[in-house]
Amino acid sequence: MAKHHQCMLFDILQYAGLGPGIISGAGLISIIKEGKIGNAKVGTGELLVIEADESDGSIIEYHPAIGLLINIDKDHKEIDVLMEVFKTFQQNSGLFVVNQSHPLAKQFSQHIKQDFSVNTASGAGYIASDFVQKGLAISFKINGVDFHLNLVGKHNMENALAASCIADQLGVDLKVCSDALKNYKGIYRRHQVLGNKKGVWLIDDYAHNPVKCAAAIEACQPIAPKVIAWFQPHGYGPTKFYVTILCGRSLKC
Repeated sequence: MAKHHQCMLFDILQYAGLGPGIISGAGLISIIKEGKIGNAKVGTGELLVIEADESDGSIIEYHPAIGLLINIDKDHKEIDVLMEVFKTFQQNSGLFVVNQSHPLAKQFSQHIKQDFSVNTASGAGYIASDFVQKGLAISFKINGVDFHLNLVGKHNMENALAASCIADQLGVDLKVCSDALKNYKGIYRRHQVLGNKKGVWLIDDYAHNPVKCAAAIEACQPIAPKVIAWFQPHGYGPTKFYVTILCGRSLKC
């Protein structure tokens, strides 16, 4: 899920004619359909959208013109370690944009008016509201502009909000962002709809920590009256946090 915002930003910038490049940890369906692997594309312009990875610590090596932070949750590292990593990332960035809806991420805010939020009372410069999910599509508003995406879940409204917030500060109007995302094709194995047989939808998602799994399952609930989820562990770190949290709340280990 975390990768959707960068891929949405890439699509917006490409639609706006800015010729961006991208380096991502997951394949964009639109690029895969071009016959490429999908996780990278050379642009014709000056902008490069890149996923900076905190799991191996390489994020601290980047010095981006614009840094973006959506959330901070236990995944590959403990929270106190992540806070130090993102502090360095913020210091290395020019403009730094954060999610004011997330209590840890908002601590790294440079200026609230360049940030975004799903909380209308937050004071952030970019606000998402009026969320509606119908089947496999969502609609909402960003600063009063209507958005419609062929995706599911409130987390994808937040991803679109983050991408549009950055694009607007690069000079791309929010209406252009909305038009671009109408045709957003999504990412391989990120809530990817594989098909429907006998009324049963099969959806593949790469969620691998408690927060991501909860968001993925919640997004499926409006689609069908019954949701069955299979979980495949991904890496020792994320699985350790997942088991610890579940044992502490509801399961006997």
